[in-house]
Amino acid sequence: SKRHDEADGGPYRSIPEDAPKQIFNFIRDLKNKYHRHEKSEPLTSADDDMCDRKRRKLSNGKAKSGKQTCGSNSGLEKNIETTYLHIERLFHKYSSLFEWVDGPLVSSMKNGSILLLDEMSLAEDSVLERLNSVLEPSRTIVLAEKGGEGPSCAHDSDMSCEVKAHKDFRIFATMNPGGDFGKRELSPALRSRFTEIWVPAVSHRHDIDLVLERSLSSCIEREMICDKYIMNGMENIRKMILDYIDWFNNSICDDPNSFWNDFKLSLRDILSWTRFIADTHLKTKSTGQWSAYVHGASLMHLDGLGLGTGVSSEDALTTRDKAKDYLIGQIPPEGTSEIIGFQDELKGIKDSFIATEKYFGVNPFIIPTGSAKIPDDSRFNFMAPTTGMNLRRVLRALQISKPILLEGSPGVGKTSLISALALASGHNLVRINLSEQTDISDLMGSDLPYSSDSES
Repeated sequence: SKRHDEADGGPYRSIPEDAPKQIFNFIRDLKNKYHRHEKSEPLTSADDDMCDRKRRKLSNGKAKSGKQTCGSNSGLEKNIETTYLHIERLFHKYSSLFEWVDGPLVSSMKNGSILLLDEMSLAEDSVLERLNSVLEPSRTIVLAEKGGEGPSCAHDSDMSCEVKAHKDFRIFATMNPGGDFGKRELSPALRSRFTEIWVPAVSHRHDIDLVLERSLSSCIEREMICDKYIMNGMENIRKMILDYIDWFNNSICDDPNSFWNDFKLSLRDILSWTRFIADTHLKTKSTGQWSAYVHGASLMHLDGLGLGTGVSSEDALTTRDKAKDYLIGQIPPEGTSEIIGFQDELKGIKDSFIATEKYFGVNPFIIPTGSAKIPDDSRFNFMAPTTGMNLRRVLRALQISKPILLEGSPGVGKTSLISALALASGHNLVRINLSEQTDISDLMGSDLPYSSDSES
């Protein structure tokens, strides 16, 4: 039994709590005793005099190689010193409450990795100033925050540790232009330490076509689609997307009298559009190709057209109607019958509402219900035209796994809409009110006092 093994000194015998300290003291005393023996005065006996003469010959390099019979053993001394330093590190690590851990910069410098500093201009000046020595030809950094006490910095003469970059270490940084929505410029001194490269927007039709082809073809391969009708339809949709982008960027945004000069469709917008088409038509087949095409344009930018730009709602509505007319004009006459809730979003909300045990939504967009209990009657009326339109837009955005931002005047029902949607679809809702006093620990969590008597 375990108790019998402990009594007999078996494998389950208890280890003293101060065992690490005892081991460290033993190795330290052994090292000190060895050094005292080496530094002691030589004895007067003839044998020790002979050993002393041999030791002096070895130290002067005059003795031939051979087996040492007496005197200092350099190999043993090195092993004792190495063992002592290793045990010392382990003991300090065991005894310390805190331990220094290298960050991504220091780890990349030591390992020779490629470090990417994304959105560099958003960092504080105090952070960027610490990078100056890394960006210099010497490529070094002094870890003043680490200090020099302890075995980890025993090789340094001062109280700090210096890290020199590996020969393969490379550093890259990205930033948006300084005048882009509150972004600031980097100082000339910091910019002079970089090789600057301007990356223009992807605007050429051929470049965008390559991205569209790869995005749609990868989904076709992943879903193992062999239907030639679907594959030919994707070819037509690619051309229609390219035509729409050219029309919006050139006819709308490049118009001298336009309010949209700085809001051309970007590559990120185009990828969101193709992602919606791939998920709703190619993957789940919940919508037809023409419905996925026009609703993907609404998801991409028409639902939020004008938000955060200072453009009036009337001008945004006029441009939205123009864009919808252009999109519908691209659809063949026989394909317009499958499109629901695009041009007139207020029409037929009541007839399009779906609420079952497994699904909830507004046609053509539904989501599976969750595991929470769904009440028999809801106090929230989804049948109201404006509420139904907003619900359909939210459900449309839920078809892809992309965060959703609702913007509107106070009191229009943004929070109540999401709360009612979660309740009616059986999903648990966690609500957090953010303010100027919100700390990152409110979102991520924090260390709290722990009671050993608590069962939770």
